[in-house]
Amino acid sequence: MAYISLRGTVRDKKKTDIDEKADLQKKQIKAGLSHPIRNKILRILETGEVFTQHEIGSKLSISNASIHYHINKLLQVQLVRLESTRSGPNGIIEKLFKIVELDWLEIKNKKIEDFNIELSYAMAWINERLREGTNILKQQPEKATFLTNSFVVYTSPEEFLEFKEAVQAISQKFFEKHSKSKNKNAIPVSVSLALIPSHGEDADDSHITFE
Repeated sequence: MAYISLRGTVRDKKKTDIDEKADLQKKQIKAGLSHPIRNKILRILETGEVFTQHEIGSKLSISNASIHYHINKLLQVQLVRLESTRSGPNGIIEKLFKIVELDWLEIKNKKIEDFNIELSYAMAWINERLREGTNILKQQPEKATFLTNSFVVYTSPEEFLEFKEAVQAISQKFFEKHSKSKNKNAIPVSVSLALIPSHGEDADDSHITFE
C-alpha cells in the first residue's frame, strides 16, 4: 500500500500560505505606492524627519483633505507610522508622521504582475502632472507657452499602431535631447501623452485644443 505523509502535506500547505501572504503584502504595498502624491510624501519623509499633515500638504500645495487620504493609505500598508504628537495652534493636537525604516523604492520597483495597479499608477502620474501644470498656468498665465489637445478619432488597429509608434519615436527623441538642463534659459516642461480606448464622441466639442 502506498504511504502518504500527511505531515509533509500540511508543511507544504503552510509554506504556500506564507508565500501567498507575502505576495498579498507586496501587492498591498505596491497599491499603496500607486499614486505620485504618496511617492512625493515618502520623498519628504525619507530624510528621517517627522512632519505634520499640514506641513506635508504645504510642501506639496495640496489640501489637508487630500493629504489626509494619502497618508492614511501609507499608514494602512505600514510605509508610514504615527511617531508622536505635539501641541499646535489654538491648542490643536497635531500628529507627527515618520517613514518606516525600509527601502520603499526597492519595494515599489519590484515587478508585480497587476495590470490595474500599473495602469492606475501611470494615469495618476499624468493627473499629477496636469494638476501641477494647471496651477502654474493659473498663477502665471501671461508667461506661459503651452498646448493642450484632446480629440476622438475612428481608425483601424493597424493605423492606430502606426500612429502610436510614430508618437513614441518623436517623444523619445525629444526626451533624450532635452531630459537634462544644458543652458540657463532652459525651462521645465511637462509632456503627458495618453492614447487610450474610447466609447466614441458625438458632442460638438469632441476636438478640444487650447494654447
